[in-house]
Amino acid sequence: MKSKLLTVFFLLSFCCFGQKDPYQGLIRFLDNVNPTLPPGEFTCFVGLEFEFVSMRFQLFVQDDYMHLTPAPKNDCIVRENTVIFNFVPRISIGKEYLKAIFTLKTDNSKIPYLESYSPVKVVEKVEIIGSADIVFRFFCHYWNQDITLGGYKPGELAHYQFMGDYISLFAITPQTYKIVIEHGNITMDYYKTFHIE
Repeated sequence: MKSKLLTVFFLLSFCCFGQKDPYQGLIRFLDNVNPTLPPGEFTCFVGLEFEFVSMRFQLFVQDDYMHLTPAPKNDCIVRENTVIFNFVPRISIGKEYLKAIFTLKTDNSKIPYLESYSPVKVVEKVEIIGSADIVFRFFCHYWNQDITLGGYKPGELAHYQFMGDYISLFAITPQTYKIVIEHGNITMDYYKTFHIE
């Protein structure tokens, strides 16, 4: 009787606690890409599930390096295929801000990061617009490896290719900069590469 109970206990333990998070391989990889960032803050953007990307992005933006907080009014605006996050500095001396616009598409073939979210929204493009100093600091600190000055697009100050993302930095005005993250030259299927199933 004891051996049967022990067998049942071990089987239940394995079934209940031995399940693996399908995103674990990708999480381990991303947490080791930029050693200057704490775990959970770096992410790829294009082609990944929105909840996964936005959680990691927001952690970085609100961390002690960027010192931003959600804007008091309209901190998050949700439309059918667009989500806009608005942030302001914790201590501000003017009209400093950071706005992130996520363009999404529905793709129910992907595994959601959080099981309760359906339909699954995948990031197609991200635009990060804001005060020049905040956007420049974000660009340089988030992608701190081998940034290339100039670029292929008119007005591009600098760019960086990482995995499936092509990240461009633009100056809209001397006080306003913009980062555009879109599909790069490399076709990356994170779900196959990192066995997210």
